[in-house]
Amino acid sequence: MANSNSINVYIFLDDRYPNSWLPKYTSHGLAKYLIKVFNTYGVNVSLVDGDGLKKLFSRDPSRDILVMVQDILPYSVWNGSPNSLIVRWIRNGGILVWTSDWEFYYYGFSNGSSVHLEGMETVPFGRAVTSAANVSVASVGGLTRKYIPGFRGYRSYRPFDRDLLYGLYYEAYGVGTYAGKEYIDPGLIGLGRGYFVKIGGCFEEALGLLDRAIYIGEFILNRFAGLNVSLFAGREYFDSCGQSIVYILPPKASSDYWMKRYGDRIYFYAYENLSGFRDYIDEDFRLISFYYSNVIIVMPLIENELVYHNIMVLDSIADKYGLGIIYSIFPKWFYGEEWLYLVSGSMANYALRHIMEFMVMQSSTRGVAIWFGWPNMMDKISLIRDFYLHLGPELRKYYIVWIDEPMVSGLVEAGLPTLLDSLGVPAITELYSNLSIALYGYAFSRQMIVTGVWGMENTVSWRNRVVRKLSYMFIDQNKSYMPRKVGVWIYWDVDDGSNELYRAYINGALANPLNNETILIRYKLIDIIYVRDSDGGIHKYVSRVSLAWEPNKNITLCVAEYTPMEINGRMTQPTEIYVFVRWVWLDAWWEGGRLGQLIIYREAHLSIRR
Repeated sequence: MANSNSINVYIFLDDRYPNSWLPKYTSHGLAKYLIKVFNTYGVNVSLVDGDGLKKLFSRDPSRDILVMVQDILPYSVWNGSPNSLIVRWIRNGGILVWTSDWEFYYYGFSNGSSVHLEGMETVPFGRAVTSAANVSVASVGGLTRKYIPGFRGYRSYRPFDRDLLYGLYYEAYGVGTYAGKEYIDPGLIGLGRGYFVKIGGCFEEALGLLDRAIYIGEFILNRFAGLNVSLFAGREYFDSCGQSIVYILPPKASSDYWMKRYGDRIYFYAYENLSGFRDYIDEDFRLISFYYSNVIIVMPLIENELVYHNIMVLDSIADKYGLGIIYSIFPKWFYGEEWLYLVSGSMANYALRHIMEFMVMQSSTRGVAIWFGWPNMMDKISLIRDFYLHLGPELRKYYIVWIDEPMVSGLVEAGLPTLLDSLGVPAITELYSNLSIALYGYAFSRQMIVTGVWGMENTVSWRNRVVRKLSYMFIDQNKSYMPRKVGVWIYWDVDDGSNELYRAYINGALANPLNNETILIRYKLIDIIYVRDSDGGIHKYVSRVSLAWEPNKNITLCVAEYTPMEINGRMTQPTEIYVFVRWVWLDAWWEGGRLGQLIIYREAHLSIRR
């Protein structure tokens, strides 16, 4: 089997039949992820139910792989006999991939019941091969890296016992030792002309849904389709510049008042005068500026004098530290139904346009993201086009669509990515579950993923968890993509009435999930910036930029937030940037300590990092 279309993958999924260890939602998640992966790489893949298994086993199995995302086979194909359809199918050349509880230990019925017969689990192999040992398995090196490059080990409760495999053909990809004996998981055993494969003989608590799915996917693609694929490379496709963090209440002003009074803490920005909290916000923004390029300010759609005043306060503090602000407006119900902001002429639309116009006048504003997504509005995405077209050229440059996690899958299926791509509008998607990041992290051409992790005790564990989460994002490595942006939820959410604990500011410290040691150096003076466009012309371009310096590495100019320029009647994106300076003093700070100053005396040429 030398290429992806030389195999057929069938995934058994039938809710009528029971599971042993795997929850049904895990079975569905495994199937959903694997279908996406195999479709992407051109592998023939389809779901098969209990009735379909009998039909599958009646055909030549030499190109077929069956993946069991449920850990009990139907009685119609496995009845404990060596003449069962499944046993004959494997011995004639089929490949069975098994996960979770003991293989062949039960047979199940469509009424949800299951039966175990003494010793039936040994019948397909002609002997016992599996043990109930509780053992931690780890990579065996080259073979594991070749076929399951994302493998990082787990605790197996149903491993193969190496001593019991004597005389059989087998391959070991994960090995553990207990009481002087060696156990194997993942592993492969040859049966006749076919193979039995075990990946993850354990509970979900020992091996999560995405890790289990990635190991199965990598193994099939690399071992049987002859590819060289890593499904755990999502972290590499995130932009190293322009990360953002959500900021609502300052830690020193955290209170459940806003939740109790208005039902949401974001009303802080509509009904409180931020001048009284300026010192708190200043302190937070200063720390944030060492790690992030932008803060995301979430506020309700309410137009009043305090809102305008507070926007100016936020802008002045952000500008002081070279931070950009992405405003996120959650419409709420001050002007009626939330979606009415999309309707030209409505009070909500009128107020929103006024606020957006004021926001984009501020020097620190990088974008204005507006919530979209209601269960009864999935077929109304054309409203976004109408709203966008009525904004006018200047506001369109800043417009972003914000989508909450429960709405993402439905809006993707409704065609929102195609619509936003046609308009050139970015999306910010809240994606917290590993499966959501894997399936929808690359749903939109221009996309920021806002995510977070719950209840971490320190910034090291927080960063490790976020990095792991981002790495689950699935991409087709044979295609080119615009790097993803990262938004962290949230700077602080303790004692604010939200009953959440996503806060990234932990024990007085902060971290960045992508640039662990990056020092952001904020400029004091850059005289002129010129940009070379795609036609070769050089034009003056004014943009707020930041320089990033990593120890023992070159200085990088990060132009993470820029807007297209209108040149000769058309919009163009900068491709190269030339910085002409007489001199620039740059103060470098790291964790509150000053490192020194950098002086640039002459022209510098740098490539844009997006």
